[in-house]
Amino acid sequence: MEEFPVHRAAYRGEESLLRRLLAARHGVNQATYDNVTPLHDACLAGNTRCARVLIDAGALVQNHCHKKNKNICSVRKFDLISIIFLQKVNASNIDGATPLCDAANSGNVDCVALLLAHGATVNPPLNYTTPLHEAVLRGQV
Repeated sequence: MEEFPVHRAAYRGEESLLRRLLAARHGVNQATYDNVTPLHDACLAGNTRCARVLIDAGALVQNHCHKKNKNICSVRKFDLISIIFLQKVNASNIDGATPLCDAANSGNVDCVALLLAHGATVNPPLNYTTPLHEAVLRGQV
């Protein structure tokens, strides 16, 4: 995991620090070199409260950040109103994994429910697995 403050706070479940970082305009959709967003990290660690904070702050569920066009990742919520609700929770990393895959991987039912409630795609087009595969492979009932 790259050491971006928002990613670190989301992964560690440091909700109040995460809120302060977002208030200080740290990028809610800042992606690492392999397109991992803070929402991915919160879901991978099973931190539902942090995932909710990120979604409420405008975290994209689906991003279109490619190596050639990463500028959309730094755009704030008010610039994305027209696409937020259509593309919110299906952001994929370089391997095609979405936050729902990460939540299934961690076995966090609350995080899975939160993402589904915000429009996460149940069977996203991934390279190798689906969220169901991720859960089963890790023994997450």
